[in-house]
Amino acid sequence: MQEQLKNIFNQAAVIIDPGSSQVKAGFSGDEHPVLVFDSFIGHAKYSKLLGGGENEVVGPQPHLRGLYKLTRPIERGVFQTDGDLKLVLAKIFSEMNITDSKQMPVFVTETPFTPTNKKTSIARVLFETYYSPQIFFGTQAVLSLYATGRTDGLVFESGDGVTQVVPIYGGNKIDHASEKINLAGSEVSMNLKSQLQKLGIVVSHCNPHILFDSMKQELVEVSPKPIDPKKPEEEHLEPASFELPDGTEIEVRIERFLAGEVLFDPLSAGHEVKGVHEIIDRSLRKLDTDLRRNLYKNICLSGGNTMLNGFAERLATELSPFVNDNTPMLNAPMTDRAQMAWQGASILSGLSNFSKMWISKKELDEQGDRIFSIKSV
Repeated sequence: MQEQLKNIFNQAAVIIDPGSSQVKAGFSGDEHPVLVFDSFIGHAKYSKLLGGGENEVVGPQPHLRGLYKLTRPIERGVFQTDGDLKLVLAKIFSEMNITDSKQMPVFVTETPFTPTNKKTSIARVLFETYYSPQIFFGTQAVLSLYATGRTDGLVFESGDGVTQVVPIYGGNKIDHASEKINLAGSEVSMNLKSQLQKLGIVVSHCNPHILFDSMKQELVEVSPKPIDPKKPEEEHLEPASFELPDGTEIEVRIERFLAGEVLFDPLSAGHEVKGVHEIIDRSLRKLDTDLRRNLYKNICLSGGNTMLNGFAERLATELSPFVNDNTPMLNAPMTDRAQMAWQGASILSGLSNFSKMWISKKELDEQGDRIFSIKSV
């Protein structure tokens, strides 16, 4: 497919979806990214032990992570420093075997309300270091909807660092009603850690965030209704076990359900934000009645955090009091929802009529960061 696009449009684009948990990269027109790696940079703890290896490694393999102090280059969907950005881009261009970056436009996904200076930094590195001919930034939620083949809907996208709610009509996002909160998968992981500590289970690990992410994926399940830990009947929730790195096996019962409650009752874990269902309702109440009713029936779930067992069912339950007729219709594709934004970008950038949307270095130099508002999705 990549070669086919080159022959038709004389250019295949590089698609980069930088997330707080994982970075995905590949070529326009492909169904899946060719490169996926964890969003960590390893800084060598003991240089001599690496035998001449690199002191900084992007996305180090699990069996080598103990040799490095890990930091996150991307927090809440945004690159932290230009140095981190350059390291991540270097890994992408190297491992994708891109030898002539002057011939390949680059499409970068982003969260809503990404600071303009961060976009400018990415653009400057791509133009001045890799000599990219053109670039583009696309909102992840909009791209996720495109991946489903629709142009109308409300996208609820929740990954590791950010949850975004974006109403879209006629393929265009409605900015004044869009929402973004720092309540997502990492909060579920940390709430699981807190619940285990209450049991007296203190886990010691060189990279605790990675460990609790793994525990979350294996243990956490979202209850179909709110949980009251003080009620005796809650003790009958099905337990699950997990083997710690030292070989110890722990059994978790109600705690694995309480971990996900932070998404619907953030105050219970000390987060002073609204629950995710309330954020959806707040977004839709900024729209006129007819459009609100239409989008309430077309809620699209995207992002890895929405793949927690039971999440979609619980969200539908929590949203039902906000409507007068039927429970809102949730479109929750059974495919990997963590890749939907990347797939939408791959589809969009491969269309012939998208060519006028690309941003050149000349346009950025002449119009400044205003160009990001003129050309956007």
